[in-house]
Amino acid sequence: MVNNPYRGFIRYLDKYQKRKDLSYYDALMIQDSIQKYYFNNYENSYEKWQKDNEVQFLLLNSIDEKIEKKNIDVSIHTLQDMLNILKEYPYDSKYEYNIDLKSLHKVKVELEKLII
Repeated sequence: MVNNPYRGFIRYLDKYQKRKDLSYYDALMIQDSIQKYYFNNYENSYEKWQKDNEVQFLLLNSIDEKIEKKNIDVSIHTLQDMLNILKEYPYDSKYEYNIDLKSLHKVKVELEKLII
């Protein structure tokens, strides 16, 4: 049997489901528990994922700064093709690419999970 970290919270909510009437205080307690549970479990996980996968858009002034351009010319038909690009072309911020290579590298783990 898999240990479900949410089982206790589900049992807590289920005990209120069996009751026919709830007081205002009971409703506030449920709302408070849900909010605390969400912020302790989901919010932190989502914020971590968001930080790990965040993409920053930089507007470059081509007059001030000349950036060497690299053209990646490949056919993409499958997710494996995308992973092959990531293996062949590491991201380097000193180059400008014709595809968003930085974002692709940020989602590499998720792409690998989709293939398996």
